[in-house]
Amino acid sequence: MDKNKRLTFYISLRVIVYLLIPASIILVYYYGIKPLKQIKDTRLGVYNSLNTEIAKIDSLLKEQENITSFKQEIEKKYEYISKHLGDRDKSSLFFSEIDKAIESNSLQLIRLIPLEVIIKQDYREYPVRVTLSGDFKSIIGFLKDMKQSRFINTIDSLSLKKSGSINQLTLFVDLVIYFLY
Repeated sequence: MDKNKRLTFYISLRVIVYLLIPASIILVYYYGIKPLKQIKDTRLGVYNSLNTEIAKIDSLLKEQENITSFKQEIEKKYEYISKHLGDRDKSSLFFSEIDKAIESNSLQLIRLIPLEVIIKQDYREYPVRVTLSGDFKSIIGFLKDMKQSRFINTIDSLSLKKSGSINQLTLFVDLVIYFLY
């Protein structure tokens, strides 16, 4: 009987082992390996998304460098333009004075052309070529108005030409406006 008990015991033990091993494997898989795999997949997903975000940040940093260099380039161009053009506010006021002098002396404006700005050490010269038509008295009135302008200006060249009508003259004058830096 002892042998029978032993045999039964071994068979029971084998059945238990055969049943427990697969059950333990299933339990290890569902409660150990599968969650570890899910954690690994989650970590891998987080890692990939972090790499994507890092790539985006690197791209933004490169764009920032491009934007910074673009901004510096624009500032240099603005500085160059500001340096080489007269003060727009002042020059527009001078042009309005020219316009008032033309109207008050009943002259006809044929052409007004701003010429290239001349840069000097402490000031700028802003030349303007003006062509007007009118009688002699009106032209003299215009020249007097320019002499009395609140802006410093000189007449660089002046010429008169007889127009088609008896009293009509055409005035060609190069005015130079001076602006301090």
